[in-house]
Amino acid sequence: IEGFVRYDVLLILGATYYLFISAIWKKLLPRVTGIVLANAAWWIFLIQQPNWEFLAHPQIWMIPPAACVLITVHLYRNQLQPSVTAAIRYAATLVIYISSTADMLIQQIGTSLSGPIILITLALFGMLLGVILRVRPFLYLGATFVFLGVTSMVWHAHHAFDAIWLWWVFGITTGICLL
Repeated sequence: IEGFVRYDVLLILGATYYLFISAIWKKLLPRVTGIVLANAAWWIFLIQQPNWEFLAHPQIWMIPPAACVLITVHLYRNQLQPSVTAAIRYAATLVIYISSTADMLIQQIGTSLSGPIILITLALFGMLLGVILRVRPFLYLGATFVFLGVTSMVWHAHHAFDAIWLWWVFGITTGICLL
């Protein structure tokens, strides 16, 4: 094609092929191959976009592969030992939350509320999934990162209004909620 190849499209075609084969054969290896190719296509797409580098927006890069790992572990949870399943769930969930926290910190707390809001939304969604699917790692880590997101929002408000009373309200409200 005159020296121009869309690698993301090529990888999507490969992912579609392997996912189709895995649906027919019901085998693990083609399914995993299709998932890896789809994530590689996503990353190639992101590389080609201006201002979407890994260090600028790590959550855009890390959440899709971690979500794929979580879905795959959930589908094959009966074939894995419970300790291995829990460890993988903790690791993948931490990747999601830490990359979102890193994105929030890169945007610099105090200049934008979108980072903490995204982190809190992801954590609440993870907690909801933890309750529905009865997965403790989602619940525990979700609660931890909701607290971190709310703390960063209070930090943002503290810098915006330059008032210490916000920390008192936050501390008292958190204590009441914990009780």
